[in-house]
Amino acid sequence: MAIVFLEHIPAEFGLYIVYLVISFLSGIAIGAIGVGGVFLVPTLIIIGIHARISIVAVIASYFPVALVHTIFAIRGNRINKKAFLILSAGLALGAGCAAGILPFVPLIAITIIVSVVALFSGAKTLYKIIPVLLSQKKKEEEEKSGKDGGKEVIDADTITVETGTVVKDGTKEESDNDVDIYIPYSFDEKKKDHIYLFITGIIGGFLSVLTGTSGPFAILPCFFMFYENIPANDAVSIAVSAGIFISLAATTVNAFGSTVDLGIALTTALTLGCGMPLGTYFGNRVPKDMLKMVISVILVILGLYAIINMLIKV
Repeated sequence: MAIVFLEHIPAEFGLYIVYLVISFLSGIAIGAIGVGGVFLVPTLIIIGIHARISIVAVIASYFPVALVHTIFAIRGNRINKKAFLILSAGLALGAGCAAGILPFVPLIAITIIVSVVALFSGAKTLYKIIPVLLSQKKKEEEEKSGKDGGKEVIDADTITVETGTVVKDGTKEESDNDVDIYIPYSFDEKKKDHIYLFITGIIGGFLSVLTGTSGPFAILPCFFMFYENIPANDAVSIAVSAGIFISLAATTVNAFGSTVDLGIALTTALTLGCGMPLGTYFGNRVPKDMLKMVISVILVILGLYAIINMLIKV
């Protein structure tokens, strides 16, 4: 068991300051689109910190950040609690197993798996979401020109406030008073959805630990693959919260078999935590389908980058 404090930072402290700035920007990206932690481990490696030390420290840093996010998400009813518990069970199992075998897994195998999953899910989502966005744009143009006959267009993923009508899964329910209620995605449209959710947890926890990412990079591709109708904001929110169990399970195992640099973990958590609220603020103001398209594009780019970078090094 080895826990140290800032023992592995580079001699030139300025390089570590650069890393903390990147960590802050990563926090903004995580808050907005869920993907951002993927930049942390490569940056630590570039400034001279060993790959496994970097992965263990970054994974540990996600716990306080994800915990705070989850508290606010649950209070704001942004997460389906039953779905979160099912996902968390898979996450803990996958993350614990990955932490145990981390020293023995070839990096090239991890890169191939994560890259293929990211590429496939991102491309699949883009294939389906682009026609939807084009259709929405056409509908907006028709509304402006009055061709829709003055009909009110309601987004099935949101709640109508002014009329006192609650909209859930496209079904209207009359309310006596004006309301502002958010109903999170339930993950139960099909009989096997909860099974897929548990499998997503295992895959996400396993790959997140092996790659040193916060969870969304491995979880979001599975969400978009298994749940075509999931709103982007809901996917990001529950994927970020997944960091609690990924970090807790992996750090517990790592504390007995690897070195945990608590100083790197705490400073990373602090800068991530400062950036995430800004990202959440911007992310909540972007249309859901547009946000899903942005996430998918980034997943494709990251997948291609990882594969190209791997081929260059071979």
